Amino acid sequence: MKIKCDDCETIFELNNDFKAQYLEKGIVRTYFICPNCGKEYTAYYTNKKVRDNQEKIRELSEKVKKLPGKKALNISYQIEELTKSNKLIMGKIRKELEGGQDRPI
Repeated sequence: MKIKCDDCETIFELNNDFKAQYLEKGIVRTYFICPNCGKEYTAYYTNKKVRDNQEKIRELSEKVKKLPGKKALNISYQIEELTKSNKLIMGKIRKELEGGQDRPI
């Protein structure tokens, strides 16, 4: 994915070169840095609940591949609910840490 820096306007490729910053209360800030000027961009924040949900989503995603029809559909709904929950939690964390309105993740 190509990114354009807001400060120096350099266009660079984002190759999963994310960094983690461990904050208080078990919150982890995941971010990347412009290779030209060093500006930091926060991708997202997680807490223990979000990380636990992400693990459940990974497990359910593997499970759904092995199941037929309705059983797979039921698990897909579980995955969707966990994903929605994570988006809400992550938005609240961002709002608490950065202020202002919830921003899309």
